[in-house]
Amino acid sequence: MRYLMALSALLVVLFGALYAVRWYEVRDIKSLAENALCVLELEEGNPSASVSFTTAQTVDHFEVGVWPKANPERLSLVFDGGDSFHYTGVITKPGRFGVGSKIPPGTYTVALSQETGSHGGIVAIAEEAPVSTGMNGWQILSRSYLGLLAICGVWALSKRRSSNQWQRAISIFVLQSAFLVFVVIFLYLLFHEGGHSLGEIAFGRFDIARTDFWGIHGVPHSGGISGPALKPWQQGIITGGGLMMPTFAGWALFLLWMLWIRRNRHLIVRLYFSATTVVFIVPYVISAGASLLRVMGDGHFDGFMSCLFGPQWLREGIAWAILLVCVLILWQLVPEIIRIFKAESSRLERIKQSHQANEASRG
Repeated sequence: MRYLMALSALLVVLFGALYAVRWYEVRDIKSLAENALCVLELEEGNPSASVSFTTAQTVDHFEVGVWPKANPERLSLVFDGGDSFHYTGVITKPGRFGVGSKIPPGTYTVALSQETGSHGGIVAIAEEAPVSTGMNGWQILSRSYLGLLAICGVWALSKRRSSNQWQRAISIFVLQSAFLVFVVIFLYLLFHEGGHSLGEIAFGRFDIARTDFWGIHGVPHSGGISGPALKPWQQGIITGGGLMMPTFAGWALFLLWMLWIRRNRHLIVRLYFSATTVVFIVPYVISAGASLLRVMGDGHFDGFMSCLFGPQWLREGIAWAILLVCVLILWQLVPEIIRIFKAESSRLERIKQSHQANEASRG
């Protein structure tokens, strides 16, 4: 039980770190606005706002920062330069990203409209990202975790020949748990950003030089570029791919788990497969559940819905069916993960008691 409490504490710390990442994102958007080509503010209560600006020379790419003023909100951003440039996106949280490639001089129009909510938002457009004075929130979080993982590895390595069986066992358990978190984050980002990239490749919007799936040089993103306007279902495939590719990959992993993994005697193998599958499908459960119940919107889920054909009731029926399958998978795998951690906790407790008994007999 103590190990489950420690795991819960770790999750609280991780959620706190994610909140810090969000704070850094908002800070970056504000710094972008200081030297922007234009800043457009959608006032509270207004349905839409637009502004135009002119560039006198070719721009390598536009750096865009968007900040909804409240949560949950959903903003629609349209950035248009005629035949030379067009971008359309849905914004549900603060974010900064680059669009376009070698954009010619001309006049460009930015429009921001409120799809849900009424608190408005701010968008800033710059020719380039401001010079960074340090790492962003995601880089701090990811590098700190890699440092923690390295410390766990050094600890386990230093205890591998220790006569204290309890210290050897707990150091290996901590390293395995830390490495599990690293693996599932690594794989989820690979499939999430890979889902975006597959859609971008299909519609000629992908630039491999811009890919950074794990946020090594900034925040995780696919290598998307802008171009002529896409049809709504095409843009939906690109946007929704980041949500659906991990979900369907999670279904494939669950099928593998059903056919073979759950009968594997190695607890660690079962734990890694189960945890990875859960992490792959939980985002769909959260985003689809919140959107279908009208609690809040999610841009990835909206993108998935926009690429479905048929009446609204049929599209929502498909989304509900996928959600039901995901919930049934979680119903199978979450108890499995709990059982594995309880088994490991019991094993460690027996080792500890044996060690204490040996120490007492020597004394």
